[in-house]
Amino acid sequence: MFKIIRRILQVLLLLAIGAFGYWLWLHPEVLKPAARLYREGEAKVKEVLNAEQEQKKIIGEVSGRVTRIYSGDAFQLTDSTGVFNWRLSGILAPEMPAQRTSAAQRTAGDTSREFLASLIVSNTVRIAVLHTEGVQASDGIAYVGTNNVNLAMVAAGMARLNERLAHVLPLEIRRVIEKAELEARTAKLGIWADGP
Repeated sequence: MFKIIRRILQVLLLLAIGAFGYWLWLHPEVLKPAARLYREGEAKVKEVLNAEQEQKKIIGEVSGRVTRIYSGDAFQLTDSTGVFNWRLSGILAPEMPAQRTSAAQRTAGDTSREFLASLIVSNTVRIAVLHTEGVQASDGIAYVGTNNVNLAMVAAGMARLNERLAHVLPLEIRRVIEKAELEARTAKLGIWADGP
């Protein structure tokens, strides 16, 4: 008796599932909100995973005082453990002249170097380290307080985004720097004064 009732309930359940499936097949618009939610959830998961990957780009943090400026994107930092050379990641400042023909000759490289000096010399600078190969090849994102020095250089038109190395920057920072470069170009600031 119980076996028969159980078998009847199983058949009814299968018929109900089949009927529901057929009804969904006839009315696919019912599933569109669920499909949209699924896609949004999937996009959100990808966004979170990408954010985690971006955070992994920052491998450490150091801070110290800037004691020397080499160019608009390179400087010397002194901390309690020694003296280290740093480069601002993802940006490219104009080159310093290898040789001057006269003392009065100024270049975009000189202007960029002086601007960087005005931002960081004798200040405590914090660097979010993105890459290091010892003393000679370290690079990162420099901060004076909460101000992003890499961004400030680009926003003032004293440097540009280095397309070849922009991938080393966390995505959010790279987007902000791209926007700042576009605004500096449009306003013809610094290196953009004479055109692109």
